[in-house]
Amino acid sequence: MSTDPKPATVKSFIIPAAASAILVVLMVVALAEQCHSQSPALPAPVSERERREADEALRILCEGKRVIEYLAGARVPMPKTTAAYHRRCDAFRESIART
Repeated sequence: MSTDPKPATVKSFIIPAAASAILVVLMVVALAEQCHSQSPALPAPVSERERREADEALRILCEGKRVIEYLAGARVPMPKTTAAYHRRCDAFRESIART
């Protein structure tokens, strides 16, 4: 038997990390299930620009749900799809920061 503690350390790290990742994915999917039937709740009065931004944010969340579903279904990394989604999120963040 090996006295090297490294394998146990790696195993104890991977299992909680995987469980945490799975929990996050499940939470995102569960919350995103509502995105198709909900509209953003905004305080009154709301400008047209704020309404458009809220609607776009909701569309981006729904798109993120689909990306997660694709990743889970394919069970393989999808770096181009993930990077494209990140770029869309970044572009949206930048557009609302300018206003």
